[in-house]
Amino acid sequence: MEQLLAEKDIDGYVCVVLGLGPGLIFPRELIDAGKPVVICDDLYGGSGRFLGEYGRACRAGLKVVGVSSSDVNDIAKAANQFAAIKKLAHSKILDVTERDKNRLWGNVKLEDFERQFGLKIEVLNAGELNQAYENADKEKATAWAKEWIWKARHVVEPSDEELIKSGAMYVGMQNLLRERQAQAIAIDCLGLFYSQKMFAYPLPGIFPVE
Repeated sequence: MEQLLAEKDIDGYVCVVLGLGPGLIFPRELIDAGKPVVICDDLYGGSGRFLGEYGRACRAGLKVVGVSSSDVNDIAKAANQFAAIKKLAHSKILDVTERDKNRLWGNVKLEDFERQFGLKIEVLNAGELNQAYENADKEKATAWAKEWIWKARHVVEPSDEELIKSGAMYVGMQNLLRERQAQAIAIDCLGLFYSQKMFAYPLPGIFPVE
């Protein structure tokens, strides 16, 4: 157990509980090690200690997921979360806002959010977003606007000019992601737009960086 816990390149542990009786050794050391853990209790061959240890881990705020099943595919699905956690640890989110950068979402502190999810958050102000918008390639912006119009069933409210502005914002956002080596971007769109600190509305959704 000590050698296993000493391994630094382990992303997480999968603990499968099989058997009953006083001789059962439940690996509490793995659960308390601080790494993500999937505790698996075989539906028909597990132990009641699963409930106690899983509940204790949840109350302690440990990184634990519990699975009670006799299907190995359920265990595999839970273990796949290790890959997502590792990707988060190597990811960056750009957050465009004029709010206090140390307290972005209500009472959630930036440092607590980063520690919880393992990712990096880089805060940008409206001026940096607007500069990217101004520098966006106008031909690309127009091309995006035309594609949105063509794919839409019907354009109800926005003018072609507004859509081209949004196209420029879209291109600018892509450029920011590329330049800052980030994987996602969040914008305080309502606050910035209605306070006239942002001059084109960003399109919501997930898009690839070209």
